[in-house]
Amino acid sequence: MSRTSTHWPGVLAVVAAGLAIALNVGKVPVALPTLRSELGLSLVQAGWVSSMLTTVAVFSAAIVGMWVGRLGALRMVLAGLLVCAASSLLPVLAPAGWAVLIVCRFFEGFGFMVVAVACPALITAASGPDQRRFALGLWSSYMPAGASVAMASAPLLLPHTGWRGLWLLTSLGLV
Repeated sequence: MSRTSTHWPGVLAVVAAGLAIALNVGKVPVALPTLRSELGLSLVQAGWVSSMLTTVAVFSAAIVGMWVGRLGALRMVLAGLLVCAASSLLPVLAPAGWAVLIVCRFFEGFGFMVVAVACPALITAASGPDQRRFALGLWSSYMPAGASVAMASAPLLLPHTGWRGLWLLTSLGLV
């Protein structure tokens, strides 16, 4: 069913979901020195923690796109946010170490990819033809805006919360 007008609350909710998942990209670079120090990560391990999210995205995008088409964009976005939130919360609750962190980053990457692939379909469905390009242009800001917020706030939060607090806050932002 094609809309004639744009449902802006829906579009903004979808953009907010994108901003929330992008926090998971921006939280890691600033926290890497703390992670290396507390968990004894080597440079290679730290590199994997940093790049796991994008590595998963590269290898899962096409498959996730097919799932979105079959299972529905809204269902997939909600599932992706839940997976991402749980994956960000688990290292805070579990005994932290390299294995827990890298497995959780893998699932964060998967949740990230699900949300990133499914959201444009929701924006397209929620926007009228005259405003669709603007709505999708608004969506395109999710990654730089969310990652920037995380990178700008992390130096202020890390001394008070440590990396676990940062992970907890990004998890709460996803629910």
